[in-house]
Amino acid sequence: MSNNMINDNVPKFITDIAAFLESDANNARISGLQKDANNLKVKIRQQELKMQQEYMHKLRQAVKDIPGFWPFTLLRNESIMTACTSKQDLDAFGYLADVELKQDPKDFRNFEIVFVAQSMLTALPARYAAPPPPPLQTFNENPYFSNKTLTKTYNLHPELEAAKKGGHENLEEALAEFDPEDDLVSVATKIDWKSPEKNLIALQPREIPTLDELEGPAAAGLEQLEGDMGSFFHFFTEEDDPMQLGNEIAGDILPQTIEYFLGMAGAGAEGSDSGFGSDSDDDDDEEDGGEAEAEIDLEEEEVKRPAKKAKRS
Repeated sequence: MSNNMINDNVPKFITDIAAFLESDANNARISGLQKDANNLKVKIRQQELKMQQEYMHKLRQAVKDIPGFWPFTLLRNESIMTACTSKQDLDAFGYLADVELKQDPKDFRNFEIVFVAQSMLTALPARYAAPPPPPLQTFNENPYFSNKTLTKTYNLHPELEAAKKGGHENLEEALAEFDPEDDLVSVATKIDWKSPEKNLIALQPREIPTLDELEGPAAAGLEQLEGDMGSFFHFFTEEDDPMQLGNEIAGDILPQTIEYFLGMAGAGAEGSDSGFGSDSDDDDDEEDGGEAEAEIDLEEEEVKRPAKKAKRS
């Protein structure tokens, strides 16, 4: 088929915008628009985190007398539920009494998740005052381990941390370009098990390749590998976080704590399977006679897009 025939079948505005995006003369203008949009997203994120910390401080005080609030809430998340692979995991998880998150709203890249044995709640700060030291996750006295806290820390990749400490980065641009999966490295913590019979990571070993054992494309995505993830508590004792549980807790569960608790978010949430592309949409198409929507073939009208930055080794 000739290019003329293809262009005849494509609306003029499509060919016009393709030509606009292809023109090097418009690169600076497009980059400026993209930069403004990214900077706005950063400012919104910073304000959201500040308000979220104040809200979470109040919420933790309000729910501390609700038995099993945090285990129940976290296990409504599909990733957390999948990671708790046994009855023993669920039993140990049940001793969780509080959840906190350490994160600086101004530079939100580094964060820390902690599980603690005693409540560390303090008085709620005045509105817009600096929040108290960020949250930790808390365990009541339990038969499995003697730790008062279990911590999972996520720090910037050494190259980025060096640039930050050396004053060689523009913070606004760095936050706009930040990708947690590529730019963070996690730090493990040691669990002091009370007995070999209670050592869940020994009883339920993780049987998947580690990043050090992988080469090539496989190292870019452990989630694509088959194997036994073992006990949930490998999340703390291993540096790798193949299921991205840290990002799930900090970025999805905690901002929607009450929604998860009430079943309005996460696994089993009402309407979670609905939306564009759902079965109901397919049924509607069939009722309309199964007419296929017309598609525009833009294969010949390629558009320049910024390449995704390479994953850090």
